[in-house]
Amino acid sequence: MLKTIVKRNGQVEEFAPPKANHWAMWAGKGLEGRIDWPTVVREVVRTSPDQLTSQEFQERLVNACLQRFDYPHNLMAGRLYSVLLRKKMFGDE
Repeated sequence: MLKTIVKRNGQVEEFAPPKANHWAMWAGKGLEGRIDWPTVVREVVRTSPDQLTSQEFQERLVNACLQRFDYPHNLMAGRLYSVLLRKKMFGDE
């Protein structure tokens, strides 16, 4: 079960579910009531090792959304994935 996150700068911090909920507020805009975000996060946390990088965590969230096989979750996965790609291409700038 996930306990710590390694941030991009190498800093290790305790996993904080409220931070994942902030992503949901951004990526789920306009999808209120059609996304089961708490279940997605619980599933990822439960099936993860004790430590992940923030990138690995976000990739697992994307994959968990895609496994729901419906448009709202696919849209949310795409929004989360677009942030991953931007950070890979341009860093934190």
